[in-house]
Parts: sequence; structure tokens; C-alpha cells
Amino acid sequence: MKIIKLILLTFLFMLILAGLENPAFARREKTTISKLKLRADSMNIKSGEEISTIDYLHEDTLKATEQDLDRFLSLAGYDKPLTASRETIHATNHMSDSTISSLSMLIIYLDYLNRELHRRQVDLNIDLPAGQTQLISFPTWDLQRSFYYRKSTRPRRSAAPYDIRINLISICAHPDSITIIQE
Repeated sequence: MKIIKLILLTFLFMLILAGLENPAFARREKTTISKLKLRADSMNIKSGEEISTIDYLHEDTLKATEQDLDRFLSLAGYDKPLTASRETIHATNHMSDSTISSLSMLIIYLDYLNRELHRRQVDLNIDLPAGQTQLISFPTWDLQRSFYYRKSTRPRRSAAPYDIRINLISICAHPDSITIIQE
């Protein structure tokens, strides 16, 4: 009799464990917030009025020349020591009312005779508020760790120095006055 009870309890315990692991029996969790509305104080929109995201995207689209991009965002202080797996650079947002959410830049790597070693486009998602400077980093192009930036500390072992030329391609910014409210 004890053996039958033990077998039944074991079987029941296994069924309970199987039920807990099955996602069909798991409790449903709500992962989104419903009824979000986009409101802009700086646009001609009444308080609480709903606007479509497509309409808003057209408001912050900006065509700019390279000189305009340099006026909105500046890059300085690039660094990449020989053994580093990431390159770093300081980005400064010169806009007074917009946060930069992404940037795209073309980096051209040059040897000491100004010959091109490599060229690549780097696209970064960042959160750079108006008027602030941040250090941003991204994976290095030098996977074999054979090169170092000429203004970085000179390594003890033999390595080739390089220089860079950076051209901003685009930035994506959104006005700080846009707020998302939940009603």
C-alpha cells in the first residue's frame, strides 16, 4: 500500500512540475502600456490631441549639408590604443532643444604616408541630450591589434601608427519638448 501511495505521489508531483514548465499554464503578463498619446507643446497641437507618428516624423526630418551637421554635432578626442578592442570618441550636441538619438559617420583610416588602410561607415544609437558631451565607443576595425592611433600612447611592442579622417553622414534628433503621456 505504501508503495502505491509513493508511486501516486511521485506521479502527481511530476504532473505538477510539468504543468509549471508549460507556458500554456503560465500567468499572462501585460508588457505594453495601452492608450499612449504623443503630445507636442512646441507644435500647433492642442493639449492631449492625438497625432499619428508619421505626421510627427515629418516634423523632425532635417536635410542638412556637411557644414550644418558639424554645427549640430562635433566629434573630438578619438582614441584607440594598440590592444584596445573598442574605439572611443567624444561627441558634443550643440543644439539647444534637441536630443540626438543616432549618428552615422564615415571613418577613413590612413597610414603614415596618408594612404588609405581601411574605410567604414559606423552607425551608432546614442542618447545625447542638448548641450552635453558624451564619450561614445564602438568596436574597432583592427581585429588583429596591429595598429594604434598616432595620438594614443605609443606601445612597447612594434606596431604601425595610423591617422583618421571622420565625416559625419547623418544624425537623428528629436525635440526635447515632445512628451509621451499615459491617459
